[in-house]
Amino acid sequence: MGCAQFAPPVNSAAAITPTRLALWYGSGRSAHGAGQLGLAAEHYEKVLSLEPGHVGALNALAVIQAQQGHSDQAIALFARARQLAPGAAHIYNNAGYALMRAGRLEEAEPALKRALELDPHSVPTRQNLALLAKAQAERGPVARIAQVLEAAQPGLLTKVAPRLVRVGPQVYSLELPARAAAQVKPELAIALNSDTVAVRKLDGGIALRAGSGMAMSELKGVRLEVSNGVGIARLARRTADRLALAGVATARLTNALPYLQASTEVQFAQGQEAAAQALQSRLPLATRAVASGQLPAGMQLRLVLGHDASGQTIAAWFDAAPAREVSAAAKGGWRWS
Repeated sequence: MGCAQFAPPVNSAAAITPTRLALWYGSGRSAHGAGQLGLAAEHYEKVLSLEPGHVGALNALAVIQAQQGHSDQAIALFARARQLAPGAAHIYNNAGYALMRAGRLEEAEPALKRALELDPHSVPTRQNLALLAKAQAERGPVARIAQVLEAAQPGLLTKVAPRLVRVGPQVYSLELPARAAAQVKPELAIALNSDTVAVRKLDGGIALRAGSGMAMSELKGVRLEVSNGVGIARLARRTADRLALAGVATARLTNALPYLQASTEVQFAQGQEAAAQALQSRLPLATRAVASGQLPAGMQLRLVLGHDASGQTIAAWFDAAPAREVSAAAKGGWRWS
C-alpha cells in the first residue's frame, strides 16, 4: 500500500472512521512484526494523534520505544495504557518487562505479579518472573558488596572503576584494579572477610566476592522439606535443585498426596520466622508463611507447592534453565493481548 492511503484528507476529520484507524493500527502491527520499527511507530502515532486512548497503539508504541532503548518513554506509555485498561494483564506484563530491562527491579516485580494475578496461565509472564528472579539474585551479591564497602570505606567505589565478574552459580566478584588496592584500608579486608563477603588477592589488586549461597546465615543448620502438593512429575526434586543454586539446601523431598494442596506455603516451626523469610526471599513469587506445630520430625521448614499462582510460577521457575532464560530475553518477553 502507498503511504498516501494512510493520510487523511485536509480538514476532513469526519473521514477518519474506525475502519481507517483499524487499518493504520493493523499496518503498524504488520510492520512491527516485520521488524520495521520506524514505520510501525509512524502508524501507531497516527492512530494516537486521532484517538489518544487507543490502548493497543499505546502498548505497541511503548514496546517499540523499549526495543529501541528509550526506557523512560516506554514506561510512561505503559503507565497511560494501564490507566485506560487496568484489567489488561498483557500491559502489566510488558510494563514489568520494560522496568526489568531498565534495571528497575523493585518496580518490575509488582507489575509482573499483577499480570500473573490477572492471567494466572500466562506462560510469557511466568518466564518474565523467572528472568526477574534471576536478575534479583544477581543484583543481591553486588548490592551486598557495595553496602559493605561504603560502610567500611565511604567513597571508595566513586574513585575507582571496579569490574564485575561471574565466578560461579549465583556468585559474583567485584574486582578492584591495582591502583585501588593502595587505597584500601587494612581494616577493610578484616571487615570484609565474613560469611557475606570474602576477599581474595589478585596480582596487584583485590577482589570482593559475594553470592546468595554465601549470605544465607538465616538458613544455616535449618532442615528444609520440599513437598509436591500438585502432582507435577518430580516437582519437589527440581524445585530443590533450583533452590540449591540460590544456596538453599533441602534435607527431604516428599509428595503431599492426594495432590490437592490449594495454596503454596512456607511452613515453619516455632522460632524459625527468620528462616522462613529467608526462604521466601529465594522464591520467584510471593508465598505466604505460616507457623506449624506439625512438621515432620527433624524438620524446621517445609515448602509445600500448591495449585495457586505461586506454585505455577515455581513450576515454570525450575524449568527456566539459563539457556532458556536467555532465549526468552532475546524474544523480548512482550505480549500483545
